[in-house]
Amino acid sequence: MELCKNGNVIPLAGNVDAWRLRSKESVRKASVVFGDLLSLRAGYGASFFDELTGELGYKAERPEGIGRLKEAVIAHFERELGSLSGLPTVLETQRFLLSMAGFGIETCATMKKEIFSAW
Repeated sequence: MELCKNGNVIPLAGNVDAWRLRSKESVRKASVVFGDLLSLRAGYGASFFDELTGELGYKAERPEGIGRLKEAVIAHFERELGSLSGLPTVLETQRFLLSMAGFGIETCATMKKEIFSAW
């Protein structure tokens, strides 16, 4: 991307990206991971893991297959996952702290008051 090469744009890893990378290293039980997948499917229709395994031609249908699918995803998407893990999550300048992260409504209201009262 030309803008990134010229230094005009600095990509950041978002909070979801960072969480996904941490989950790559996770050793949670397959039954817990599968339960999370079912919840994501019920709420959103799919999950990031479903999208990745789908590109490989697979779908997690039961907890017992999670480990093998995870290994296949990590091996196949090594370059992409490596690129994400190399991105900063926060960029600090002299006047600003930039982050791609989600905040709860209460946190946003408090931050808005603090930010505007500082002006």
